[in-house]
Amino acid sequence: MEAIGATELALQSNLTYWWSRTVHVNVPKPRTVIVADCGRALREAVTKERPLPPVLRAELEAAAASLGFPVFMRTDAAAAKHSWRQTCFVECREDLVPNLFRLVEENLLADILGLPFTAVVFREVLPLDAAFIAFHGRLPIAPERRYFVRDGRVEAHFPYWPQHAIRPCRETPADWRDRLAAMNQQTPEEVALLRGYAEQLGAALPGYWSFDFARARDGTWYWIDAARGELSWRPDASPDPDPEPDP
Repeated sequence: MEAIGATELALQSNLTYWWSRTVHVNVPKPRTVIVADCGRALREAVTKERPLPPVLRAELEAAAASLGFPVFMRTDAAAAKHSWRQTCFVECREDLVPNLFRLVEENLLADILGLPFTAVVFREVLPLDAAFIAFHGRLPIAPERRYFVRDGRVEAHFPYWPQHAIRPCRETPADWRDRLAAMNQQTPEEVALLRGYAEQLGAALPGYWSFDFARARDGTWYWIDAARGELSWRPDASPDPDPEPDP
């Protein structure tokens, strides 16, 4: 198989690439609305400190309102979820533009040349089974899993949140390590279910991919994200030192 360059891998990791190829797959997933082809206008507004074009602002507000507030917002490249309350979690209409500008800023700073985003994506806020919050953005930490699939076959799977990846904040409970360990227990039933979901998704996306799943309070596992496996962080990567609390 011909090797794929880094630029193409990054473009294929964008939601606008993989969502259209997988939306038909019958797995639980959040309702999603995409405002396409606005990346250039967003870059210009943020870097030149200009207001959003009125037509684009109206389109974004209508897309968010169609799902109802609060709403989850990301670019097609990334959500900047560690800054949760300042980026991807939009509690009301008044927060949309300030959060969008911070979200775009973080996308622009995420790589040497910035991430290749082209769209804004709104998704319903899922009722996830969060056990605590962490990071500077007060991100709810819920059970999540990452599955690596190559040409439709699962090669590996992991709990998404290893202990060394968590950065506590002031509101993080003292027993967060115990809560995380409990969340990271994988049952045979869960693995069988998510393996099936991952292989269905992998059948729609040839090549090497990662698929992320999160558990809701009612026990439903939702498919929430995808990316090329070559670019995806593995939870078994070398650990960082014991995390210091975020301010």
